[in-house]
Parts: sequence; structure tokens; C-alpha cells
Amino acid sequence: MQLLFALFMLLVAGSIWLVFLRPVPRLSAKGVITSKNYKPPGEYTQFHAGDRAGFRQPTRIPIAEGYVVEIEIEDSKASVIALLNSTEAQWYEVGTQVEFDYEQRGIPLLWKRVYVLSVRLVDPTNSDQGKK
Repeated sequence: MQLLFALFMLLVAGSIWLVFLRPVPRLSAKGVITSKNYKPPGEYTQFHAGDRAGFRQPTRIPIAEGYVVEIEIEDSKASVIALLNSTEAQWYEVGTQVEFDYEQRGIPLLWKRVYVLSVRLVDPTNSDQGKK
């Protein structure tokens, strides 16, 4: 019975590694911002687990305000969502062309998720337009 449980936990650990931890290529793409929405500051409450030998209150962790932007990928009907902090978001408006780096994770044919790692304005000096 213990061997079966150990094999099951090994399968769970392997699945976690496959979906979230394995190395995946970092990709880049261009797109246009199609929406920009304000996300007010919030708070996350962390409850401590384990033995309660002393009197411990939950820890409140503040979450900064920001803007959620939706980026439509160039040459595709797909779009991605990124969270920008308030200072960075002032440079991005709806219709702005951007470049972004992302990683695509998931289980082939079952589930996928795109994680946007960074967003930056398109540099007009490095544009491929006019080069043929």
C-alpha cells in the first residue's frame, strides 16, 4: 500500500514539474493594446499553518494597484492579458503597438496558458517595414 502511495505521489510531482517547472522557450511577439482597465489596490490574507503554540494573527499582504491590458497578437486572432503597474501603464494606451515576451505552458491537447513576462513599446528604429 505504501508503495502505491509513493508511486502516486511521484506521478503528482512529475505532473507538477511537466506543467509548471520544466524549461520552456521564451518567445516574443508584437501586438496592439485593445483594452486597458484599472485594477484597484487589494489585500491578500495569509493564514499560518501548523501548530499554534503562540497567538498568531493572519498576515495581511497589500497588493499594489495596476492596469490590466489586453493585447491582440499581430497576425493572429488570439489575445493575451498582462498586468502593468501604475507607473509603467502611463506609457500604454488603447491602440499602442507593443512587443512582449511570453512563455506558453500547459499539457498538450488539454490545457495551455500564456504567461506574459514583459511588455515594451515597439521601437520604430528597429522596424522591419521597408526592408525586403
